[in-house]
Amino acid sequence: YLLMRDGRLQIRDPRDGSLLAEWRYPAFNGFTLSPRGNLLAVGAEDDTIQLWNFTQATLNDRLPGAGSHPAFSPDGMQLAAGSQDGRVLLWNLIDLTVVRGNSSHHDLVEDVAFSADGSILYSVSVDSRVRFGEVRIWRSKNGYQFTRMSLPQIM
Repeated sequence: YLLMRDGRLQIRDPRDGSLLAEWRYPAFNGFTLSPRGNLLAVGAEDDTIQLWNFTQATLNDRLPGAGSHPAFSPDGMQLAAGSQDGRVLLWNLIDLTVVRGNSSHHDLVEDVAFSADGSILYSVSVDSRVRFGEVRIWRSKNGYQFTRMSLPQIM
C-alpha cells in the first residue's frame, strides 16, 4: 500500500507492512497511480520517472529525462512528465518509447495533465526570467504543441 506522511512517500507490503521503498521530499517530485491502479509513477530528483508495479511493489523501469509531476493518460497507455530544464516528455507505455520530447518551457515544468478524453496534454511552468506563468497545450497522440497561453504575473 502507499503511505504519505512527514514528507515521505512509502510503499509498504500489504501482507506485513514492511517498507519496500521510500522517498523523502524533495527527493520526489510528484507521484500518480495509473487508472487501473497497477502502476505507480514517481518523479525522482535525478530527473527520472520510476515506474513501479504497484500490485507487486517492484520497480519495473526508470524513464530518463523528466522527473517532475508525472501523469497517466486516462486510458493508461501514455505517461507524461516535465523536467527541471523545461522539457515535457510523453512516453508510450506499451514499449516505453518517447512519443515526443519538447524543450519548450524555460524553467521547471511545474505540472502536466491530460484532458478527460486523453486527447490533449497540458503543461505549466513559471518563467523566472520574466515572472509569468505559461500553459502549453499539446496533442497527446503525436506530442505536437498547438497553442500556449500566458498567465498573469504570479510571483
